[in-house]
Amino acid sequence: MIFTGDSREYWGGAFLNSSRVGRVENAADQSLRGALARVLHTVHVDGAWLLLAAAVAILGLALAAAAARRGDEAAGSRCAR
Repeated sequence: MIFTGDSREYWGGAFLNSSRVGRVENAADQSLRGALARVLHTVHVDGAWLLLAAAVAILGLALAAAAARRGDEAAGSRCAR
């Protein structure tokens, strides 16, 4: 597939630039990084964000593994029936 124009610019690296969508401390930014920036009153939260994101990922995987061992289905699958 060949990308042209705006598509090439976006997939060529613009999607990696988080500063292009606004300030991280903006209340509209509901990401973990945005929440940390507001709680810690600084935009320099990359280290804390990385640790928190890793903890959330590990916790999510642990909960998913525990649910799988119990034989629980995902909530989304249960609601679709």
